[in-house]
Amino acid sequence: NVLHDNVVPVVLTSVTTAIGFFSLATSTLAPVRTLGWMAGTGALLACALSLSFVPWCLSLLPSRSPSATEGPLSPSAFARLGERVLARRPAVLGLTLGIAALSAWGASRVVVDTDSAAFFPPGHPVIEDIRWLERNVGGFGTIDLLVPLADADPGEVVAELEAVGEKLTAATDSPEAPLSLVTGLWGPTLGREHVRLMVRVELASSARHLAVGERIEAIARAHPLLTQATSTGKFLIYARLFTNLEHDYIRSMLLALGLITLVIAVYFRSLTVAVLSIVPNTLPVIAPLAIPALWGAALDGPAIFVSSIALGICVDDTIHLLTRFRAGVAAGSTPVEAVCQALQEVGKALTVTTLTLMLGFSVLVFAQFWPNVVIGQLAVLMIGLALVFDLVGLPPSA
Repeated sequence: NVLHDNVVPVVLTSVTTAIGFFSLATSTLAPVRTLGWMAGTGALLACALSLSFVPWCLSLLPSRSPSATEGPLSPSAFARLGERVLARRPAVLGLTLGIAALSAWGASRVVVDTDSAAFFPPGHPVIEDIRWLERNVGGFGTIDLLVPLADADPGEVVAELEAVGEKLTAATDSPEAPLSLVTGLWGPTLGREHVRLMVRVELASSARHLAVGERIEAIARAHPLLTQATSTGKFLIYARLFTNLEHDYIRSMLLALGLITLVIAVYFRSLTVAVLSIVPNTLPVIAPLAIPALWGAALDGPAIFVSSIALGICVDDTIHLLTRFRAGVAAGSTPVEAVCQALQEVGKALTVTTLTLMLGFSVLVFAQFWPNVVIGQLAVLMIGLALVFDLVGLPPSA
């Protein structure tokens, strides 16, 4: 009976979870692509075990009659929740649309800025070593200014780069300005095809490193022989890599959302159902990322990929509810009755699985590596909001 009632939603939820992971395979970063392929494959293998090994284990358990208990997780409690939500349909729909509008506004203002100096807590040995290097060596890393020689006289190019170095050394920018990160110079050094000036800078956010690179380029290109000067180096490579995460995030989210919506539309044979499922599936993922952007909060690059993963997980509750709702309507129930029956049948299971997932991701908040902490916080928040939107936001749309 369990397999008969749940095989389709289990397969669908496993497929949508795998889609969320597989969408990471579109990333320009090899580690993220590997994570996507491995995690997506793992989700499908877990589905196979859930439909084979788990039922066999359950068959070994002694049979016993379920006890009828009342409480916050009892079937009747979820049925009452459905009745109360449906009785306040205009207010719930208005609140959902308001959150959607705020999320859309915030999404247009999202900025990705990764501060490597904040990857570890203050006092951590890694941070202490970095600060020691900055105090005693004069900068944790460099931004390199490269000038192609072409047909120019190497001596003249070196002379102009020395003039650039003097300007950088004499810069009197305020502490908030880009060049305040500059701590020293190495060079210019002459190579076969280029002349290089190495500018030592302090560890800071990716946005500030990019601003330093742009400022150094602008100063150099004001000299006649340095118009082809370009800034590069590890700091700028990392900064541009994190900036690319924003584009990867948008691409993976749109791909995951499109494929998941397509799966729902095909199974339920209804474009309307697929469109209605978008709101409770995407708002829990987008709102925690977008609404803080309204107050100028920047997203940490490594953390934004949790949204694609969370989307694949969040849709699971929606599929279970919609499956039960469709079965109720097919059996002759009214939409209101079908909603209450669906909540009564699967409300407890959805709540328990959501709490289990939240508990699993919550262990990341104890990490010392800050991106892992942010991933854990966002995943817990997104998965918890997904349950709220499914139990409260989805029924009024029925």
